[in-house]
Amino acid sequence: NHSEAEAAIAETDKQRAQFIEENFDQSDSNPLLYDLTLNTAEIAPEAAADLVVRAVTARFPHVSQLTATRVP
Repeated sequence: NHSEAEAAIAETDKQRAQFIEENFDQSDSNPLLYDLTLNTAEIAPEAAADLVVRAVTARFPHVSQLTATRVP
């Protein structure tokens, strides 16, 4: 049911926001908390995945070196 799904998403969002507020004294709407945000309504999933990989590689170069030998 569509309305049940919307209610479940709203509840999850509320719980996530509450967790961030209680544990980090921050608002989940603060854009400075995020390294990258993507509007997946406007970009293909493959392109979004590529952007995420590039961002992780740029942010954590040591991780990409460790996993480069594991990726086919």
